Amino acid sequence: MKRPTPLIVIAGWAMFLLGVYHLHAESVSPRDFDAFANSLRYIRGIQTSSGEIYVGAVYDPKNPDSKAQAEQFVHCVGEAAAARRVSITARTVAVDRLTEASDLHMVYLATGLSEHCSLIYEHSRNHRIFPFSTSKAEVRLKCCILSFDTRSGVDIYLNQKTLRELGFAVDSAFKFMVKRI
Repeated sequence: MKRPTPLIVIAGWAMFLLGVYHLHAESVSPRDFDAFANSLRYIRGIQTSSGEIYVGAVYDPKNPDSKAQAEQFVHCVGEAAAARRVSITARTVAVDRLTEASDLHMVYLATGLSEHCSLIYEHSRNHRIFPFSTSKAEVRLKCCILSFDTRSGVDIYLNQKTLRELGFAVDSAFKFMVKRI
């Protein structure tokens, strides 16, 4: 049996690493939740009478990656909220059932929802829901207010126009910590 040449081994490792990076880029980590939870103290306008915050992880039912990412976010919230003693409850919500979810204070947008941006924006505006994501694209498309990228450090993107239009505000100090779009 012949041993693989170094070029084949290097190509194999490169394909593996590219695959891992792609999976990481589409996944949600506990660091994403930490960035989200730490940002909550700077956001004004999320009022709850009970002190509990309900988050819907919105996904496209036609996209299995979208659903997996939403489920992963809910799992991260459950683990981190228990460890940090934060009153946040998350559940998955299919984008076509979003209008039925009237008890949400915030929505996390999983990957692959750009074609549903207008529905998400209108629902967020009508029900005073704070939308956020781990994709900068949704912030640029006016689909959400905040986006977190924790792959290398912590980058937070803020769409100030959408923030104002949906009736929320952030502390001035927070504006210096984010990249404004």
